[in-house]
This record gives sequence, C-alpha cells and structure tokens, in this order.
Amino acid sequence: MFLVRRALKASGDQPIYSALEGQVLFELGRYEEAARVLEHAVALDPDSPHCVYHFGLVAERIGDAAEAERCFARANAIDPVHYPLPTEISSESFQTALAEALENLPRSVRETMENVPVLVEDFPSVDLVQNEDVSPQILGIFIGVPRTQAVLTDQVPDLDRIILFQKNLEKVCQGSEDLIDQIQVTVRHEVGHYLGLDEDDLERLGLA
Repeated sequence: MFLVRRALKASGDQPIYSALEGQVLFELGRYEEAARVLEHAVALDPDSPHCVYHFGLVAERIGDAAEAERCFARANAIDPVHYPLPTEISSESFQTALAEALENLPRSVRETMENVPVLVEDFPSVDLVQNEDVSPQILGIFIGVPRTQAVLTDQVPDLDRIILFQKNLEKVCQGSEDLIDQIQVTVRHEVGHYLGLDEDDLERLGLA
C-alpha cells in the first residue's frame, strides 16, 4: 500500500496505480474504501478491463449485484481471454458436485473426516479475510486443527470444518465441467490440510 501510494503521489492521478490501490484494499477486506478508489480508477480509464473487473469484485462484496454483473460483462467484452464470465450454477448443482467430490475420496479418508462438516458459502467473511490473513478470492479453506496436531491442543474437534466458496470457484472456471473438476481439486486440497499436509506436500501430490 505504501509503495502504491508513493507511486500515485509521484506520477499523479494514474488509473493503473489507483486500480492497484483498490486491489490491495480489496485483498485486505476493506471493501468500502476499495469501492471508492476503484470507482475513481474506472472513471479515469473506463476501457481498462483490470479496473472494471476489480470494481465488479468489490461491488459484489458490498451487495451491488447488478453493478458487479455489469462490470464483469464489460471486462469480458474488452478482454474475454483474461476476464471470462463466471460459470454460474445453482446451489443444488454445486451441492451435487460437492457430494460427488467427497464420495470420490478414499474410504479411509471419508471415515477419518466423517465428523468434519464441509460447508458452502458464497465468499469468505470479512472477519475471515482480516483475522486469518486470507485472500477474499480464496477457493476453499480448512478451519481447525489438523489431525497431526490434534493431540497437542485443547481445541474442541467439533470446531473443525471445511468451507468452499462458490462464487470464487465460479470465477476461476470456464464451463461447468471445469468447475466440477475444480470442486474436486479444492475438496482434496482442504481435506489434505485437515490431514496435516502442508502446501509443499499438496503440490507434490498434485493437489496445490
């Protein structure tokens, strides 16, 4: 944030730096501030897909679904390769794909995590973004104590849970088949964290 604001001060009112400032604010979960900055960036350069798309992300988080949809469509019209439209499916279809992903886990893993709920939310909450230092665009998360550390903590196991974020997953996929595959990958990734695997382990196993 310091470097971006210094660049803005040195170069004047440049839309690319305003967009970067808004993107940083968005990643910090400071959505209202990000909306003001990105709206200004779009006003400076309405044909920048980067500015428009990120303003759409922020609009979505502050509850302006119509503006978000308009921004995503505009960014896609300018640069369809880098800013594809979200692959939207119903909650029922998402739950079906999630159930299939869980069913495809090895039986021993399913039995190990039978008491760990796998939940679906649209986005991570502001508290989660700010307190757990995760990106607002994260696809899924395991919250709790990994199995490998469970004997070393007093945390109640019932607090363990996995959350998938449907709207974020829809944005990184091109088509329903791609989305279903990504749900499978995300489930395995977060189950891996529950089992105690770190990012290096997950990458080695092709689950990163």
